[in-house]
Formats: sequence, C-alpha cells, structure tokens
Amino acid sequence: MKAENILITENYSAKLADLGVAQADPLIEAQQAKVVTSGLQDKRFCAPEVLLKGSECTLETDIYALGLVFWQIGGNGYQPPLLKQIYEQLFFERENDLSSEIKKTNIEFGKIIDDCVKFDPIERIKIE
Repeated sequence: MKAENILITENYSAKLADLGVAQADPLIEAQQAKVVTSGLQDKRFCAPEVLLKGSECTLETDIYALGLVFWQIGGNGYQPPLLKQIYEQLFFERENDLSSEIKKTNIEFGKIIDDCVKFDPIERIKIE
C-alpha cells in the first residue's frame, strides 16, 4: 500500500488500487499473488520485518504502510526516504519522531501514525 494507490472519487470515497497487481487474473492463486506483490513492492513503504528479514506481507505490514500513507497526508505529500536512508536510520526514527510536526496541529492523528509505524509488528495498532 502507498498513497499513489489510493484513489478518491467525486464523493470523496477512498478506493484502493494497485495497477501492477490489477493486471493479474482475478482468479489468481494465493501463492501467485505473493510472487506478484513481493516483486512490485515500493521499498519505501515496506515494514522493517519485510526489508530486514524477508518476512511475508501481513496485516501488520499493511498497517505499517498505512501509517506512512497517513504521514504523507498529514505532511502535505512528504515522500518516504530512499532505501539507503531507510537502512541507515529511518526505522528507529520513525517510531519515535515521524509525526512530530503533524502533532503540532493534530495530536490524535500523530498518535495514530506513531502507533502504525512501530518497529515491532506486535506493538502496532490493531484493527478488526
């Protein structure tokens, strides 16, 4: 998930889209879908466990990406840093400081962002 894959309708409803995967057969098998998604991931939006350990994508990795999308919205379109910067520092800074500017105007939105981008997937915000 990344901001570029969220489309807004004329009624301001959000629709998720991924044009890379949308070209695949709708009856695609789960194993094939994993191959497609892992090959087309934007590394800037990947959770730490995916980049550092090669873990499978899960609800928790999607929550992490959602936190970055929220950060882009709150930051007027800021882009996550390039891969080199992610490996060097970003995962640890994200957890503690990502939403600091956003919290100056909307503390609740900043807290949601922080809860989404926890380094440990178990600590990330839960949804049902």
